[in-house]
Amino acid sequence: MSAPFALGVTGHRPAKLNLDRIDRIAGDIARVFSAIDARFAERGVICVNSLAEGADTIAADAALALGWKIFAPIPFPAGHYARDFPAGRPLEDFRRLMQAAASVQACTPSRLELRDETEGYIAASAAMLARSDALVAVWNGETTDLLAGAFDTIIKALGRDLGVLWIDAGGEVAPRFLTSAALPEISVGRIPQDLDGENAFLAALA
Repeated sequence: MSAPFALGVTGHRPAKLNLDRIDRIAGDIARVFSAIDARFAERGVICVNSLAEGADTIAADAALALGWKIFAPIPFPAGHYARDFPAGRPLEDFRRLMQAAASVQACTPSRLELRDETEGYIAASAAMLARSDALVAVWNGETTDLLAGAFDTIIKALGRDLGVLWIDAGGEVAPRFLTSAALPEISVGRIPQDLDGENAFLAALA
């Protein structure tokens, strides 16, 4: 029997999500996940997700609702990573999802020993991509120099020839399919005008 299909997730934290359209964003994620679930009903699906606040959390809950297992490569040991989450609902959600995850991989041994904490996020992003067969990215369409951010992760995924479904972090545009053919334009901040939608992404999955 084939191994489960591994769907990676990247996306923004709440500050870069359109919270007025968060139901639309969550709905796009849930609809796409349901279609992937149907596509791989016999093989099964796992969600590879670092459980950051925002898009990761929304996607993790959508995955669990479908009965998927979660593999969570996190940047630091859980106690150190928990410092990323504000007290209250965000921290509670993090702890809940950590308990629900089938597997957790701390990608660095200690947050305190890193010269630059970005190393942890880079390691977690790399581990997620290494495990994934395709990527769902909740992105606002902006290019940045932030290593291991949504844009950087998309660029690295396309460089690995992974199919990427771009879900609009603004909740205003339908999901779009990015392939390695779009990499030259995407990498310099130009968005191709003739991108296919989620049906093409689903059809390309194998």
